[in-house]
Amino acid sequence: MCGICGFFETSGGRLAPPDLRRMTDAIAHRGPDADGAFLTEHGQAPIAGAASAPVGLGHRRLSILDLSTAANQPMLFENGRLAVVFNGEIFNYRELQAQHFAGRTPETTSDTEIIGWAYRRWGLDCFRHFNGFFALAIYDADRDLLVLARDRVGKKPLFYFHDGGHFAFGSELKALLPYPYFSKSLDQAALAEYFRLLYVPGEACILEKCRKLAAGGWLTVDGKGEIETGRYWDVLEAPARPTGPTRSEEEYAAQLDELLADATRLRLISDVPLGAFLSGGIDSSTIAAYLTQHLDRPLKTFTIAFEDPKFNEAPHAAAVARHLHTEHTEMLAQPSDALRLFPRLPYIYDEPFADPSALPTTMLSELTRRHVTVALSGDGGDELFFGYDRYTAALRFRRWGWIPHLLRAPLGHALMRLGDKPAKAGRGLDQRDVRDYILLKASIFGRYDLPPLLGRPYPAENEWTRALDRLADVPLHRRLRAVETRLYLADDILQKVDRASMSVALETRAPLLDYRIVEFALSLPQDMVRRGRVRKYLLKKLLFQRVPAALFDRPKAGFKIPLGPWFRRELKPMLDHYLEPDRLRRQGLLNPDYVGRLLADQAAGRINDAHKVFALLVFQLWWDAYFR
Repeated sequence: MCGICGFFETSGGRLAPPDLRRMTDAIAHRGPDADGAFLTEHGQAPIAGAASAPVGLGHRRLSILDLSTAANQPMLFENGRLAVVFNGEIFNYRELQAQHFAGRTPETTSDTEIIGWAYRRWGLDCFRHFNGFFALAIYDADRDLLVLARDRVGKKPLFYFHDGGHFAFGSELKALLPYPYFSKSLDQAALAEYFRLLYVPGEACILEKCRKLAAGGWLTVDGKGEIETGRYWDVLEAPARPTGPTRSEEEYAAQLDELLADATRLRLISDVPLGAFLSGGIDSSTIAAYLTQHLDRPLKTFTIAFEDPKFNEAPHAAAVARHLHTEHTEMLAQPSDALRLFPRLPYIYDEPFADPSALPTTMLSELTRRHVTVALSGDGGDELFFGYDRYTAALRFRRWGWIPHLLRAPLGHALMRLGDKPAKAGRGLDQRDVRDYILLKASIFGRYDLPPLLGRPYPAENEWTRALDRLADVPLHRRLRAVETRLYLADDILQKVDRASMSVALETRAPLLDYRIVEFALSLPQDMVRRGRVRKYLLKKLLFQRVPAALFDRPKAGFKIPLGPWFRRELKPMLDHYLEPDRLRRQGLLNPDYVGRLLADQAAGRINDAHKVFALLVFQLWWDAYFR
């Protein structure tokens, strides 16, 4: 787990070593153990002591496998004619070495060597052979080619900037800010997407001329500055594949059990202390239960507690920890912790990011890092195994969605005039089809709120509509889970965990996101993920063989914080300052009258839209950090 960055100039630009050092220093938190640099001319091996160069790779290392300096990066191959910088883990590297490179003697026990070997053998197809999570860059001097790639589900981030003959990349957007040719301007389309979703989805970026590499994607830049992109794996293809004959429940359970056992086994490789997040929910408890099967010592587990019992799942986590005999550590989160973290959000996340669970996730990462360097999580369980209420709501749409929209819409509009709760029901009735209904459920500022907030029409197309339309002929339960894995999981959940954990140099691993489990889960028939009112049916079946079902006999809670009460008390001065009308007028991006009404209605209890308020506050914090 590390941070990477670099540049590739094809129009005469050159960078000096201090330029590259500033880029790597910006992401030093991702890799506090070592740093390294590679500078060269086009088509050449590294040049020691170069005063400037058009090609460079930078690396910050968090040592996890092979703690020696021999595993530092950039890692060079073939007398420097091939160079690799890498963030993440290739969990099956030993198997690949044994199966395909038995005649070669590794110089380290790290997984980085397999990347260079595999690239030389398979070219861009090498990424299909990797089971892990990664963002990486390869410089191939023989072809004068820069190659970028990202893991299948998008666990590791990778940004790039392109402006004519200037190209730079980095694990985080902040690595690009010191790049001498970088220019900074707001992307208005991405701003609308942020307010709609609380994050910027897909390959878009909040800054113009910047992009994110697609999950499961690769990018090449050649010596002429020509860029090509592609995908070696696409989660949207999985649910559309033929699923084969239906099998028995026991056969499905046996296959998932085998996959979970192997995925957790692979993710235990580490030369540093390792533990697990434990919320007391289905997903993290499943991972903890499988981990204990492989360990000959107590598993270290960690959770965050809240004083408000409506938000506090710590007692449930403690009960699971007692049953599994883990070495459990708990920390009580206070409003003062949120106040401390709020000013850091723009620095941690780079783009405006308003998932409120970013705050407790950062607190949990800080707690965990005091004890271990690697933590396993249950990320992916909700998306893959039908865990969210909104999935059930979308299935219910079919009960009344057949009624012509011309009949539903007037009733919906009437309900929208009767207060907060009726308005939410009315908006559901006003959706034309299930695609629009899914988008409504995914949105915070939707088509009713976004135009008055930003003063422009609601976008007709976006990442969600394109993905949903692509899977229009796929069964709805698979369509929902695949699209959310592609977007919500990759661009919200995984980025939240990566940024929170890497801000304190903690590596996180998610066994449920082993690509074999992803493909298997998206092929399951509906009654294996939802039977009656039971969601995550197959996953629960395996968990309850290891942990008593009675410990989970409660409604789903999620990783939430008491935003509403905090806004009325501890965070109110911050709201008053950052969302003050004159300040918004000077900024010229948001409608101060709309924002004022929203804040007044929220304070008076007429609506419960704390997520919208949080999104506004987070954006203002980000704007100040990047543009004031």
